[in-house]
Amino acid sequence: MTDHQIIDQFWARSETAIAEVQNRYGAAGEAVANNLLQNSADAEECVNDALLRLWNSIPPQRPVSLWAYFVKVIRNLALDRLRKKSAAKAVGLSTHAAKMRLSRMRSRLREKLKEEGINV
Repeated sequence: MTDHQIIDQFWARSETAIAEVQNRYGAAGEAVANNLLQNSADAEECVNDALLRLWNSIPPQRPVSLWAYFVKVIRNLALDRLRKKSAAKAVGLSTHAAKMRLSRMRSRLREKLKEEGINV
């Protein structure tokens, strides 16, 4: 089945279109996502999410190249997942790091108050 025929299947709302894209481009799409995410489970999930996005977006859209459209969707999903993971890492402090920061801040505050003549 050609890309044009697969797109026609999407327009006809035939579920065989999803199976055809999965068979044709699933492994390559997973490789693209895995190159970005370095996690095969996340890459597989990106491919599944991309198939859902294709199902939801192709009837109003008619992509010229199904492969390019599919890879674009996968890449965007993988990049979004990377951004979320890096944001989660940046926000969190370990229980020990937070304890040490607070301890050091209390010590500096205690010294500053002693310098100004306030007994603590």
